[in-house]
This record gives sequence, C-alpha cells and structure tokens, in this order.
Amino acid sequence: MDSSDLVEKRIKRCMESSARSVAASAKSISAAMAQSQVATRTQSDAMAQLAREANEARERAVDLNQKLRAEAAQAAVV
Repeated sequence: MDSSDLVEKRIKRCMESSARSVAASAKSISAAMAQSQVATRTQSDAMAQLAREANEARERAVDLNQKLRAEAAQAAVV
C-alpha cells in the first residue's frame, strides 16, 4: 500500500466522519425545533387561557358594578 492509498483512506474516513457529524447535527437541530414548536404551542395555549380568564373576570366586574349601581339606586328611592 503506497502513500496515495493511505491518503485516499484518510480522506474517505474524514468524509465519513464529517457525514456522521452532519447527520447527528441535523438530528439534534430537528429535535430542538420540535421541542421549540411544542413549547410555542403550549405557551400560546396558556396565553389564550389567560386571555379568556381575564375577559371572564372583567365581565364579572362589570356585572357586579351594574348590580351595585342598581342596588344603590333602589336604596336611594327608599
């Protein structure tokens, strides 16, 4: 085996190693993107729930305010 054969084998091993590294990196990136999508979806759902709860609380406050005004008006009549 001459030096050109050794160089060829080294180049081949280097290319195979690089291909494995690229594949592993792509797999890691894909997993990270999937986790990010799940986290984004979870955060979006939580924000939507918070918005619904805030709206419900506002509606209850408006209803209570109207009730108190009606009671105050009725008490003023008496």
